[in-house]
Amino acid sequence: MADPLWLERATRVLSKINENYVVVHVHANNHCGIIEVAGIRCPYILEITFANRSTYHFDETDEVFPGELNAPCDPSKPDIYLGSFKY
Repeated sequence: MADPLWLERATRVLSKINENYVVVHVHANNHCGIIEVAGIRCPYILEITFANRSTYHFDETDEVFPGELNAPCDPSKPDIYLGSFKY
C-alpha cells in the first residue's frame, strides 16, 4: 500500500470486484506480521471473503475482527486485531 503504483492498481481491481461482490469477512494473516502505512498499522496479508451481490441479501454490520470464528494462521503468535468494520 505504500507503493503508489501498486495502490492505484489494487484500487482499480477492488473497485471492479466491488461492482458485483460484497465484502462479508476480513481476517489479518498473522504469519507475516504488520507494516505501518501513513501511521496506520496494516497486516502484510489481509484475507478478504466476498459474496455475490446477485445471490444474497446483505444487511449493514459493524463486526469486530478477528471474531470468534477466526483463529490465528500462526498459532504461536497472537491474532492481529483489526477492529470494527462497517460494510
